[in-house]
Amino acid sequence: MKIWIYGHDEREIFAMLAYCVGNSDTIIGFSVQKDVMSFFPQGGLTQPMQAAIRGDLDQLLLSDLALLGDSTEEIRKQETVFCSYHVSIKSACSWGNSSS
Repeated sequence: MKIWIYGHDEREIFAMLAYCVGNSDTIIGFSVQKDVMSFFPQGGLTQPMQAAIRGDLDQLLLSDLALLGDSTEEIRKQETVFCSYHVSIKSACSWGNSSS
């Protein structure tokens, strides 16, 4: 499975890499959330979204679903867009739950 890892910081990225990724998975990239005061704090999602559009991504692994947006509505919109490209979303906080 081709996976992109997205977290708050590098520490979270390394933790997910160590505990949430299988031996048969391929990590195609990772990114961290931009500064929460920036114009677009979800800017770290730009590259995984481009990979999804190209068909190069199977799963977006997050440290927390809240990284997708500031409200439940924003989170659902991001999930819907990724799902439209057949990308599942997994949160390390609730491993086992997914959107597809």
